[in-house]
Amino acid sequence: MIQNQSKHTMSNAQIKFFIADTDEIKNLAVWLKSHFPTMEKTYIGEKGFKTYIDNFKEKNLLDRRKKGFEICCAKIEGEIVGFCEYNSNQIHLFFVAPKYQNQGIGSMMLEQQVKSLNQNGVYNKVIIESPPQAYDFFKKKHFIPTAPELERDGMIFKPMELHFG
Repeated sequence: MIQNQSKHTMSNAQIKFFIADTDEIKNLAVWLKSHFPTMEKTYIGEKGFKTYIDNFKEKNLLDRRKKGFEICCAKIEGEIVGFCEYNSNQIHLFFVAPKYQNQGIGSMMLEQQVKSLNQNGVYNKVIIESPPQAYDFFKKKHFIPTAPELERDGMIFKPMELHFG
């Protein structure tokens, strides 16, 4: 489990990582809506668009939280800059705002998640269904593809795993 709060220094800015509570999930849903235009599309057709949008709705984020999913948020100076939603050893959603990409924020979020899973000894791997634009990021972090690019509910992804050991 990711610690409730931790700080890292990046370019003189304080990055704060924390597990989102219900109020913060509501803020995250609003933040995500504002970023829809900047997100690379990873869906096909109307069905894929609906699946894509549904993933980020406040109700669905809160419903998944009730089912055991947690969300680690990253903030800089009070502004959400990224988040990672996960359950057990699966990363479900992972996003860093475009203006904050390639600055280490995603790497730090992923590192915390992997470290906490590895420490508890329950799991021997982390899995993700990576969208096309994130393949290279996860590959650099030693995730390996377990199948070719797939499509489900109009969403395009590649199953990937990181094994501990």
